[in-house]
Amino acid sequence: MMTTIGLLSEQELISGLMTLMACRVHQEGHSKATQGMNFQIASDFACHIQDDDDDQAEFEMYRVQGTLREWVTRDEVRRFIFKKFRDFLLTYVNPKNGHGDIEYVRLVNEIVSANKCSLEIDYKQFISVHPNIAIWLADAPQSVLEVMEDVAQRVVFDLHPNYKNIHQKIYVRITNLPIYDQIRDIRQIHLNTMVRIGGVVTRRSGVFPQLQQTVYRNYQKLTLQESPGTVPAGRLPRYKEVILLNDLIDCARPGEEIEVTGIYTNNFDMSLNTKNGFPVFATVVEANYVTKKQDLFSAYKLTQEDKEEIEKLAKDTQIGERIIKSIAPSIYGHEDIKTAIALAMFGGQEKNVEGKHRLRGDINVLLLGDPGTAKSQFLKYVEKTGQRAVYTTGKGASAVGLTAAVHKDPVTREWTLEGGALVLADKGICLIDEFDKMNDQDRVSIHEAMEQQSISISKAGIVTSLQARCSVIAAANPIGGRYNVELTDPIISRFDILCVVKVIPLRAQY
Repeated sequence: MMTTIGLLSEQELISGLMTLMACRVHQEGHSKATQGMNFQIASDFACHIQDDDDDQAEFEMYRVQGTLREWVTRDEVRRFIFKKFRDFLLTYVNPKNGHGDIEYVRLVNEIVSANKCSLEIDYKQFISVHPNIAIWLADAPQSVLEVMEDVAQRVVFDLHPNYKNIHQKIYVRITNLPIYDQIRDIRQIHLNTMVRIGGVVTRRSGVFPQLQQTVYRNYQKLTLQESPGTVPAGRLPRYKEVILLNDLIDCARPGEEIEVTGIYTNNFDMSLNTKNGFPVFATVVEANYVTKKQDLFSAYKLTQEDKEEIEKLAKDTQIGERIIKSIAPSIYGHEDIKTAIALAMFGGQEKNVEGKHRLRGDINVLLLGDPGTAKSQFLKYVEKTGQRAVYTTGKGASAVGLTAAVHKDPVTREWTLEGGALVLADKGICLIDEFDKMNDQDRVSIHEAMEQQSISISKAGIVTSLQARCSVIAAANPIGGRYNVELTDPIISRFDILCVVKVIPLRAQY
């Protein structure tokens, strides 16, 4: 087989080497400088051939034979991935970082100082250096992740030998996967590949020990439902089960909007087979990396330009008026309502007197007015703008739906709690439209949540208290033109701001 390097074939290179060796024999009497030059040229030819062999071997590794999942299980391919990923961890320098530090050596030192066991790998950085292996990781993640975790574990324990006494295993978490899929768009083609989906956590199981290869590991199951804003009109939101393992447990609570990067896989479900009479598999997502929506906008994600802009706005003496005018700008007027909404969205300062007495800092607002005065539009604006907002209506909300419900867990068959709207809106805003249409019994259930910001439960042998630290913005219509909505004094006293909206007809001009 003839391989060419530049314009010379391998045979021509060997011929050149033989000629140089012959020249060296016949010119023994020449100066040492001449002999050294000839020997250097021969060495350069030999290194050129060696580099060509290495490039050819690497090229052969990238030529997948058979299916990709079978290819990445071969020993020689696993050794190749091991070597490339190890070089990546020990040599990659982020071009955006002006210090010139090795990126992942710095991250290893950070996770060791924080006593963590997960090393986050930026997929975009990895694909810029090793695009083929990065594609293998996305299409055959189980086998490739095994090799990458082996590499990460060796690198961490080589740099910090005593860390193995604290954590016996290091996990690799893949961040910034470029392709984002909706839950309703996942199909058979995604099976056993790495996917990135997002939604709202509606249910979370307890933590159980799972036996895998004679070793126990933590196991938890989440139910991830499509975010309300992404559901097509006239469709019901779909959900997907997410499995959390090892150090990912308890990383998200019900009501939080998260993004999950993981492996879309299937497992055998006896109930589906009994119902359908033929093999049907339930599908789940084994989470590899979980991030919360608010984390995307947290302080460590801000660029230097963002910080400078924030500091500039903080020095503006008219910043309060600018914020108020930016609330629902498409609605004319209503400066008092916009001021109240701005106060509720930003919130006040919570006070805790020596840890004994707590005063809430959230501001509750009641919008009371005639129909057609844009009260519901204000609530919808807050729902779209607020970082964490839950919208409900008075007629369609019950006391259980607002506070918490007790049901049997489908996995353990035990009684468990499922949070309602006020619990899901913890550290956010709960929006209640048609507040006057609620039953008195249902309205009484939110008294504790609005003042003490907690919900006490004593049902089915479960006695506990749930956090409901949220602002409540409610909208109501007057009954018969009277602007009291027949609310009781206790519920009225829990609203800090009451905004009355009247329709004042213009006088006839003709």
